[in-house]
Amino acid sequence: MLPIPDRVQAVLDAYFQLLDSKLLNFLEAYYIYGSISLGAFTKNYSDIDFVAIVKQEITADKLALLKEIHLEIQQRFPKRILDGKYITSADMQQVNHGEQSYCYFNEGKYRGVRQFNKNSIDAYQLKVHGIAVKGQESNKLDYTIDWDILLHDMKGNLNYYWVNWRNKCERFLTVSYIGLFCSGKMAQDH
Repeated sequence: MLPIPDRVQAVLDAYFQLLDSKLLNFLEAYYIYGSISLGAFTKNYSDIDFVAIVKQEITADKLALLKEIHLEIQQRFPKRILDGKYITSADMQQVNHGEQSYCYFNEGKYRGVRQFNKNSIDAYQLKVHGIAVKGQESNKLDYTIDWDILLHDMKGNLNYYWVNWRNKCERFLTVSYIGLFCSGKMAQDH
C-alpha cells in the first residue's frame, strides 16, 4: 500500500476533524483510490478520490452538514479537491445485485445522486488499489467485478470520450489545443 502524501493527509485531517464535530460516528469506512493509490498523484493537479461508506441513510439534515463540510474544506484547501461518494453500508452490501445510489461531491459542492456500478473502473480501482483510511481493507469489500463488462465499458470510454478529446485537440486554436501547450492540467482534466 502506498503512503498518503503529506498534502493529502493535511486535507484528510481537517476533513475528519470537521466530520467528527458535525456528524460524529457517521462513517463505517473511508477509502482513497485513484491517482493517490496508483502512485500517480501530482501535487498541483490531482484530486482526492474517495469512497465513504456511511452507517445510516443520508437525510436532508445530514446532507446539509456534508455540504457545509465540503465547502469549508474546499475554501481551506482550494488546490486539493475532494472528489467522492457517500454510499450507505446497506447499499454497499447490495451492490452485487445491481447499481446502488450514492451522494456525489466535487469541488466543495454536492453534485447529486449517482449510481455505483460494481463493474465500473472506480469500483475496480477501489477494490484492487483502494487505501483504507478507516474500516476493513478494500479488497475485502463484498462485490465481484465482471471483467467482460469492465473491459467493454473501458473500450467504449477510450473510443468515445478520449477520441473526442483528442479530436478537439487536433483542431488548431481551440481551447483544448492551446491548453496542451499551456498547461499539463488540461490533459489531466480530460
